[in-house]
Amino acid sequence: MGKVCCSKEAQEEAGIDLLGLLVAATIALVLMLLCTPPRRRCVAVYPCC
Repeated sequence: MGKVCCSKEAQEEAGIDLLGLLVAATIALVLMLLCTPPRRRCVAVYPCC
């Protein structure tokens, strides 16, 4: 029977690092929330007749 050899390097090269992508997206979202000014709410009051 053949030996099964698993290494961390083989797994990292197999696909995209999703944890790094998730961390980058989270940091970008937090920066967008902190740097964008809040929306101004406009309230119009009309007199009742």
